[in-house]
Amino acid sequence: MELAKHFIRTNIEPYWMVLCLLSVPPSELRPIIQIFGGKLMSSDINEVYGRVIYMNNTLIDLFTTTRSTLGELVMCQEKLVQVILGTLLDNAILNNQ
Repeated sequence: MELAKHFIRTNIEPYWMVLCLLSVPPSELRPIIQIFGGKLMSSDINEVYGRVIYMNNTLIDLFTTTRSTLGELVMCQEKLVQVILGTLLDNAILNNQ
């Protein structure tokens, strides 16, 4: 709450923030359940976290493995990471597109 008050007092827009760390809820809040036939059913949030991790790792690979990566490719991957993080933080984003 203090952070929100600080934003209001200083006219800082929350979308200007850079997210460095992403906390992950405990496994009890995002269960994986075994259903009929031995199949696994996962919470939707697990799928979103998986996408965040995959896209972020892809972006890291672009920065670390190749020196000749096209700037447009990096920008596109950065945008994908932003979109999936937005989905994680505000589930209504994908529903409105």
